[in-house]
Amino acid sequence: MYNDRDPAIYPCSESPHSPKPPSEESVVTPFSGAQSADFQTAVTNRPSPNYLFGDNAPIGMFRLSAAGQYLNVNLCFAQWHGYESPVRFLVDRVESHHQFEVDSQRYKLFLEKLNQYQKVTNFEIARKRQDNTIIWLSLSAQAIKDENNNSYYEGYAFDITPYKEAAAAQAEKERQYQAQAEQLKQIEDQLIQSEKLVSLGQLLAGIAHEINNPVSFIYSNIAPAEEYAQDLMGLINCYQTHSSDPIPAVTAEAEAIDLDFLLEDFPKLLTSMKIGADRLNQIVQSLRNFSHFNDQKRQAVDIHKTLDSTLRLLQHRLKAKDNLPEIKVIKNYGKLPLSLPAYGGLLSQVFMNLLANGIDALEDSSHHKVGTFEPTLRIDTECTENCVIIRIRDNGIGILPDLRDRIFETFFTTKPTGKGTGLGLSISHQIITEKHNGQLECHSTPGSGTEFAIKLPLFPQKQELPGV
Repeated sequence: MYNDRDPAIYPCSESPHSPKPPSEESVVTPFSGAQSADFQTAVTNRPSPNYLFGDNAPIGMFRLSAAGQYLNVNLCFAQWHGYESPVRFLVDRVESHHQFEVDSQRYKLFLEKLNQYQKVTNFEIARKRQDNTIIWLSLSAQAIKDENNNSYYEGYAFDITPYKEAAAAQAEKERQYQAQAEQLKQIEDQLIQSEKLVSLGQLLAGIAHEINNPVSFIYSNIAPAEEYAQDLMGLINCYQTHSSDPIPAVTAEAEAIDLDFLLEDFPKLLTSMKIGADRLNQIVQSLRNFSHFNDQKRQAVDIHKTLDSTLRLLQHRLKAKDNLPEIKVIKNYGKLPLSLPAYGGLLSQVFMNLLANGIDALEDSSHHKVGTFEPTLRIDTECTENCVIIRIRDNGIGILPDLRDRIFETFFTTKPTGKGTGLGLSISHQIITEKHNGQLECHSTPGSGTEFAIKLPLFPQKQELPGV
């Protein structure tokens, strides 16, 4: 015996799908023309009402041929399928070739199990009513031999549609609850990430402020120091020119300190200090720009300066490493408006995420590329009639299409566990699309690298959205 499962039982009298029985037995007029042999057999063999197939039985009953064709059904079974009588059920099955099976393979499996085990119980199957709506039945049947030793099947059925509908509704509720729980978890994690970024912004702003004071002190004193140095060196040169017989002690001290080298190197030293102070000043400015995560209003932003500022903060990652040569940065800047209404701090965050993602890809590609590999980041900008376009491209190994389609999903990452949070690109997409009413697209060909294209409207909608 084959038992499919133990279903909930809904007798005919409780089924919401059963039409009211006719006041008297329905009369069916004969077919016009030749009648089907199967139909003639079905009508001839239909048992009397007091037989097992009695029309008053509260469950559905059916008889099948060895090939699975219906030979007889009772009133309950016919009404479940939307017919007023068993004869009408059989007429429609033969004359109109109505297909009751929603899944023909499932019904085929039912017949195969019957043939294999000679008895099947609780086999759940979806059926089509006369109006093509769906009813779920639990079928049980067994093989029987007639007086001529021919096999056929007799069985009974229960309408489990309410159970299936309730189960489907419960499954849908659980799916919705799960989706809501996942959405809430995403919102929670994004809020935590945003709070961390705000805290980081405050920290960076504090560090920038503290560094700025000594840097400004050094930077403002370099020019006077150069002037004083030139004066002192001029005095020394004047003394050497007009003193034909220097004092031996002075001559000995000049040789001890290598005066000629000092006179040559000291200006270079001051120049190096000035370059270092300039570099520190730029870093402080980059930290200030990057710290404005919680900007609530659009401000005039210079896209090129923002890109350069972000690149300065990533300079340490562009340098050569043991297993990776220096990453070359190619900047092909087009002519853009000097100021674009945008959230500067948030754009810096987007540029940081995209550039860092490209650097990660290049570092990973160094293990997979064959031959000489020259890691390169390319940044292109252009202005169209309606928008500014920024393209950031790497020449790494690229992203597979099925992964590329999910690249902006929250918590989705192609990086190893512990290296990526799956939030960087998701938040970047949110910043561009929701905060700036723009577009962020990913284009990638496996083996040829990946490009992220940002499109920012020149005339954004005047709305202020909550912080990301």
